[in-house]
Amino acid sequence: MSLRAQLNDAMKEAMKAKDAKRLATVRLMLAALKDKDIAARSETSRELLGDDEILSRRAIAYALEKANLRSTNVEESSVALQLASEQVFDLIFLDVQMPGMDGFELCSRIRAQPINKNTPIIFVTSLTDFKSRAKSSLSGGTDLIAKPFMFIELTVKAITQVLRYRLMPKKQAA
Repeated sequence: MSLRAQLNDAMKEAMKAKDAKRLATVRLMLAALKDKDIAARSETSRELLGDDEILSRRAIAYALEKANLRSTNVEESSVALQLASEQVFDLIFLDVQMPGMDGFELCSRIRAQPINKNTPIIFVTSLTDFKSRAKSSLSGGTDLIAKPFMFIELTVKAITQVLRYRLMPKKQAA
């Protein structure tokens, strides 16, 4: 099913549930798909994906591809930190449970560097308890998506965060 069809289905569900916030978000996403300028920007966007599990990396990368977002995928947190210190990314996805440095520590270290200080960071993890959600925010995370996730949820959140980051005034983004 195409992203447009999934968003149309999500819009019908939001209308049926009378969920104004979700309806507004879906309408924004549909408008973004029609906007050629935004579509062109998504093709040049740069995403970093750090997860030690190959199936998770593939699933997240697949969801990103549905939005024409291409990611640099790494399985080691040290490699993710090195890349994040050398290159500007538009969006970063991190798993929490990684060998060596966990995702919370990695996020804190990325936030400490000026190059990706304001880049949105989304945790994709099976840790969904309150303590983990609080740690994700305290370490500098922008959002948290629970595993197993729905592809449409990850895709919509990725597009939303990339658009917010791209539309942010340059002083804040740098």
